Amino acid sequence: MQNRVNAMDEDRLLKGTTTIGLVCKDGVVLATERRATAGNMIANKQT
Repeated sequence: MQNRVNAMDEDRLLKGTTTIGLVCKDGVVLATERRATAGNMIANKQT
């Protein structure tokens, strides 16, 4: 029973992309990942 409750809570977790921002002396650095997921689909732009 406990495992089922944990699995249900896991479905409620918000998922998203990774974004990082750093403030430096001379400016700001922003970085994100290039891969997006939606359920079992993964999108990856090749450049």
